[in-house]
Amino acid sequence: MKLARPQRYYTARELSSPQGLDHISLSLDRFPEANIVHLSTGTNDWYYSWTSDMAGTQEEADMFTAILEDVETIVDHIFSIRPDAQIFWAGSYFFRPVNPAWGDYIGTPSETNAVHIAMDELAAQFAMTKHTNLTFGDFTGLLQVIYGFDGNQYTQYDPPFPIPPGDPSLPDPTLPSPSEPFIPGDPWHLTRDGNKVWAQAQYDLFYEPLLNGQDLQINAGHSGAWFNPDTSGQGQFIDVVPEEQFMFISWFTFTDAASDSPNEQHWYTAQGNYSGDTAVLDLFETLGGIFDEPQEVTTNQVGEVTLSFSDCDQGQMTYLFDEEELEGEVPLIRVIGGSENVCEELSGTNTQTVDINAGMDGAWFDPDTSGQGYFIDAHPDPEGGTFIFVSWFTYGNSTASGQRWLTAQGGFEGSSAEIDVFETTGGSFDDPEPVDTTKVGTMSLDFTDCSN
Repeated sequence: MKLARPQRYYTARELSSPQGLDHISLSLDRFPEANIVHLSTGTNDWYYSWTSDMAGTQEEADMFTAILEDVETIVDHIFSIRPDAQIFWAGSYFFRPVNPAWGDYIGTPSETNAVHIAMDELAAQFAMTKHTNLTFGDFTGLLQVIYGFDGNQYTQYDPPFPIPPGDPSLPDPTLPSPSEPFIPGDPWHLTRDGNKVWAQAQYDLFYEPLLNGQDLQINAGHSGAWFNPDTSGQGQFIDVVPEEQFMFISWFTFTDAASDSPNEQHWYTAQGNYSGDTAVLDLFETLGGIFDEPQEVTTNQVGEVTLSFSDCDQGQMTYLFDEEELEGEVPLIRVIGGSENVCEELSGTNTQTVDINAGMDGAWFDPDTSGQGYFIDAHPDPEGGTFIFVSWFTYGNSTASGQRWLTAQGGFEGSSAEIDVFETTGGSFDDPEPVDTTKVGTMSLDFTDCSN
C-alpha cells in the first residue's frame, strides 16, 4: 500500500490554490496505486491570522469557515481524482509558549488552546458529515496525557508541581503541552521520541484499523476509564464481559447547576448487552446508602445511554433521561491507553497471587455493601512507570448527605498499590464548569488473585 502526501504547502489556503491543487494532482499521478492521502492542516491556518482579541467574535467564526472551505476544496479535488481514496486529516496537539527568538506569543495557553479545540471540533464535525472516506484525527491534549508534567516551570505557563501521565485532570486546556517531547526552544516541533508518540497515536486511530480491514467490535480492551476533555473532572468507567456481550458503566458527574441541589457530586450506573460497536444500556440511579455501611439502597431506572466506538481509544455516549427530558451527547477518549483483559493468561490460574495487570480493569465491589463499588484501570508498563487509577462510587456518612464519589491513583508494585485518594467537587452535569480536586486520604489495594 503506497501513500501520497502533499508537501511544501503549509496552510489549507495555499494547498487549495490552483498551484496547490496542481501539486496534489502531480503527487497522485506519481503514485497511481496510492489509496491513502494523509492531510495535516489546521494550526498554521489560524495561527498566522488569529489574535487574542478575535476570541468569540464573528471574525474568528469567519476564519474557521474559510479554513473549512479551503479543506473542502482540497478534499473534493482528491476525491475527483481518486474516488475510492481514504483521506486521513490529522489534527495537531497543544503547542508550547513561543521562545522570544521566534517572536511574540499570540496568547496564553488558555486562549490559544480554546482556538485549537474549537477548530478541531468543527473539523471533526465536517469530516463526519462530508464523506465516509474522510477521517479526522483529534489529538488535542495527547502530549499532556502521555507525558504529564515534571513540575519544572520552563515558562510561566507550566504548572509548578508534577502532574503524572494519565492524571484525570489532563488534558488541561489552561496548560501548554509539556516540555519533554518538544525540541528545546521550539514551540511546534517534536523530538524523535515526541514524534514517535504522535505517530503511534495516528497509527492506532486510523492506520491499524484500516490496514486490518476489520470493522471494530466492542471488546475487553474497551474496559477502563473514559472521559470528555471538555468536562474534565467527570467521566465514565466501563467494564466489558465479551463472553456474555455485556457492559457495565459507572458515570461520575455532578448535579445540574439549575437543580434543587446544584453542583453536588452524583453518579449513575448503566448496564446491558451490546452488539458490534454499539451498546444500548439502561441507566440507573442508586440512592439511600451510607459510606461503607450495609445500608439498604434503592435503585431505579432513570433513562438510557448509548455507547459506540470508532476505535479502541475514541467513542461517544448519548444519554436520555426519562422524566427530565434531558438528552445530549458526550465524546469519549481513554484516560489511560486501552489494553486487553489478560489476567487469567498472565497468572496461569485464578487461585494464586498475581501481579497487578490490565486484567484487573473493570468493576469491583464488597458484597456486604452492595450498591457501592469501585472501578479499576491498571496500566502495567514493562519498562517501568506502572500506574493504576481507581474510582469509588459511594455515599456520605448519612442518608441525607446523598451520593459521593472519590478517585485514587498512583504507582503499584507486584500485587499491591499504595495510592492517594482525591475528592473532586464543584462541577455541573455535562458542563465544562471548573472543578476542585483535593487529596483526602490514601488507599491500599492488594490482590490475592484475578477475582479477589
